[in-house]
Amino acid sequence: MKIKGEFFLSKTPILDKNKKVFAYKLLLKDKEDKPLTSNEFARILANLRFDKLFGRHRLFVPIMPDLLTNEVLDYINEKKFVF
Repeated sequence: MKIKGEFFLSKTPILDKNKKVFAYKLLLKDKEDKPLTSNEFARILANLRFDKLFGRHRLFVPIMPDLLTNEVLDYINEKKFVF
């Protein structure tokens, strides 16, 4: 599954009580600032190198409910992602 088209990725730091980065909130949108479809989102989750983008930090990712049943989640590191 390759990533097709353009998309925007934004990461917002989530700080702990000491104001150090604890995690990031990840948002993915298409080039028209609309939410991605579940299939587009799944392709990105399957192909993007999140370790390079976020290092050791956890990722909080708001997703569409129908993505919860997508098989791509079977391959995602559960310790790294919070949906």
